[in-house]
Amino acid sequence: MTAQYQTLIHIGCGTQPPLTLYRQLAEKTVLVDAADAVVNTLQQQASETPQKVEVLQRVIAASTQPVCFYEYNLNWVSSLKPAPEELKVLYPGLALLRQNEHTATGLPDFLGSISCGQPGTNLLILDLQDQAENLLQALAQTNLLQSFCCIVLPHHQQQALRINNLPLQLHPAAGQLPAELTQVLKQPEVYILHPWLQQLADQQNTIAGLQQQQTHLQAGKAQMEQALQQAEQSAKQQQGELNEVKQSFDAISAENTTLRQQLTQAQQQYTESSTERQSLQQQLQSQTQLQQTLEQQNQQLQAQYQQATQAVQSAGQTIERLNEQIKGLQSENEAFRAEISELQQRLQTRDAEQNTLRQQLDEANKQKEHALHQNHINHEGWKAEQARTAQLEQELNHANNELEQARQQAQQTSLQLVQEQSSRQQLIEQEVMKAEAQLELIKDVLLRSQEA
Repeated sequence: MTAQYQTLIHIGCGTQPPLTLYRQLAEKTVLVDAADAVVNTLQQQASETPQKVEVLQRVIAASTQPVCFYEYNLNWVSSLKPAPEELKVLYPGLALLRQNEHTATGLPDFLGSISCGQPGTNLLILDLQDQAENLLQALAQTNLLQSFCCIVLPHHQQQALRINNLPLQLHPAAGQLPAELTQVLKQPEVYILHPWLQQLADQQNTIAGLQQQQTHLQAGKAQMEQALQQAEQSAKQQQGELNEVKQSFDAISAENTTLRQQLTQAQQQYTESSTERQSLQQQLQSQTQLQQTLEQQNQQLQAQYQQATQAVQSAGQTIERLNEQIKGLQSENEAFRAEISELQQRLQTRDAEQNTLRQQLDEANKQKEHALHQNHINHEGWKAEQARTAQLEQELNHANNELEQARQQAQQTSLQLVQEQSSRQQLIEQEVMKAEAQLELIKDVLLRSQEA
């Protein structure tokens, strides 16, 4: 037989609950009573199937509070109140066994501590006659009513069950219990949740959800407005920083123009000195060729002199003439050496001027490197500003488009300037290397001529 309920809770069950029927109807049964003797008897009965039946000793009231429990020899009479006189008349043997002070457990707290099944699949039996109305009112103030498909209030002997103020959430529903359970409990009062209660709860949940969404939307709107204000302030600040960067870039561009002019002048002076140096080199080469010619003539004369010495006696006049020619050639040689010395001095002067120009060129290169470094720093700062500005593109499209165009023009100008300066630097270095090589060649020629 398939269980109809997931959890069946019988509060105030006494010593003779229909355990066999309960096991068939529910997957789990919880039996609750306040009397010690009743709990011991129930534990013995439930020991056969402990996994399906749980026995608990509790004094149940509408709320957690100190109470006095009156225990009689009739279990269904035991209660938080003394037995009325009419019961004592009907049952002359009714006797009070004991009365004890307890801390009653509130019914909502007790049901909340029990792990029930899914909502609407559990059954609650309240076998507490004089407390039934208060217990129902306590449950109505919580959401626990939705956990039970039925709430059952059994009848006992001659004691009438009176519910004057039934909670609005509950609705009488005869015929909701299985026939076997209805027969065992002797036609009990059965209540279910009002059919409209679930709809009302759903509507209340929907309204609460809509209110939460409205609150979130209002908070989001406030955050968006605040973010928009911050974005506008940030955009203004970035525009000011961009203007500063532009001013700095203009200053650097002017400084680069000045340096470029200085570099052009230095290159012109270097070109003029190179031209003059080439002219001097050509004169030196011509003088060197003349000196070589004279040296060849001197060698020829010496050869002739050696031949003449062999015939000195027969060619005395020839020797004197040759000696005079030799003296004339020597004087011309000395004059040529004087001219060579003068050319060397002029070359040294040109070397000094060239060193001065080289120092000026080094200073211009240092200034250019400083300008390039400053330009690189400004370019990196510009990139960082561009990354920050990109985050606001969705909200400031028109302003960012104009700003992006200006940045692209500045970047292209900067790259062109760097490339132009790099190419000019390479040309200057090549010209300097050529000049140094020519100077080394001139020095080598001079040294050789001096050694000769």
